[in-house]
Amino acid sequence: MRSIVLISVLFFLVSTLGQAQENKFSFNEQYDIATPAKLEISTGDGDIQVLPGEKGIIEVFYIVHKGNTFVNISKEELEIHVIIDITHNESLLDISVKNRNKNNWNNQYNVSFEIYTPIQTSCYLKSSDGDIKLSGLNADQKCKTSDGDIRIKKINGYVDLHTSDGDINAYVINGDADMKTSDGDIHAESFEGTAQITTSDGDISIKNATGAITATTSDGDIIVSDCSGSLIASTSDGDIRGNFIKITGNLSLTTSDGDINISIPKSIGFNLKLKGETLKTPEMDFSGKTDEHNIEGKINGGGIPIELITSDGTIVLSYH
Repeated sequence: MRSIVLISVLFFLVSTLGQAQENKFSFNEQYDIATPAKLEISTGDGDIQVLPGEKGIIEVFYIVHKGNTFVNISKEELEIHVIIDITHNESLLDISVKNRNKNNWNNQYNVSFEIYTPIQTSCYLKSSDGDIKLSGLNADQKCKTSDGDIRIKKINGYVDLHTSDGDINAYVINGDADMKTSDGDIHAESFEGTAQITTSDGDISIKNATGAITATTSDGDIIVSDCSGSLIASTSDGDIRGNFIKITGNLSLTTSDGDINISIPKSIGFNLKLKGETLKTPEMDFSGKTDEHNIEGKINGGGIPIELITSDGTIVLSYH
């Protein structure tokens, strides 16, 4: 019996120490806040993570590094090296961190944040060179980083996500969305609303989405899975493929150099326009004109516009 108790105690201590190491921070502060609240965080070279916390309190954990080394430092000691501007009132917390010596890269302190806030909090999170993670809030959100990834989950509200060099991953979003990266992939899953999704160099994947979607990439594939609504998608060099459960608006897919392979519900009527090197379609109740590289006319009496165009590739249209 004593052995079992000893093993349990040791397991608890190891687990606790592991969690403490995982959640290592330099110092923390608490702020009273009324909801709906607004949280603004800006840091130069650090990560930002925001999670749902207790009602009426925002708890901020400062995680400081010098180079790649964690620094156990107080706020007073840190302010020797960085400028911390804090604005706090009844419903707003705004924290901005800037290095005092911007030219001495070898002596800079990087400040990351882990923050717990009431779920009715609207955030504006900004990092010059770091990742941003955000989850579990019921309000509009804005995230911006120049060189880092953005990952959000379980948000009820509008989301505005921009990174210059990184990936964007968004899961379970109930609200309109604007997602943009200059060099990275975008994955959006389980969202409902109007979405504008853009990357200059990367793939776009959209799964279980409902709403009006616009997706654009200059160099990459666009993949849609089990979506409902409408889609306007274009890529300069890549494939477009996937399936729609329900189509309620325009389906316009264009690629300059790639294939298009899309599956749609067979029961709908639509106005069809296909243009490509090779066209593969099932038997259809079709009226219109066709040739080797073009099909244009009405299916099942006409209805929703469906336009699939590739300059150099194969188009495969199928029903389910």
